Amino acid sequence: MSELWVSLPPGRLLGLRPPTGSLVRPLGGAESPVYPVQEDRVPYVTIVLREGRSVEQKREMVKAVTEAISRTTGAKPEMVHIIVHDLPGHNLARDGILLSDRA
Repeated sequence: MSELWVSLPPGRLLGLRPPTGSLVRPLGGAESPVYPVQEDRVPYVTIVLREGRSVEQKREMVKAVTEAISRTTGAKPEMVHIIVHDLPGHNLARDGILLSDRA
């Protein structure tokens, strides 16, 4: 069984909130939700995979994800950050059952 999760931190793509610990100040006063910082628009993508894919498959995947994120958000490809977590089935579960215990 193939499992794939992709998460994007809330607000990061739209620049709605500064990163934790940031020295960024809001544009237009303390109540404005818009921050004029390019770094705040950098897409961070986390992909969690069950182990077993080849390096070539991961290369192809991150290229396709980068292209999709760049196309849909307007971010430059070099600004797209992707973290791939390649986990064994005993570290992933669905419906209360470890994936390693599923047939």
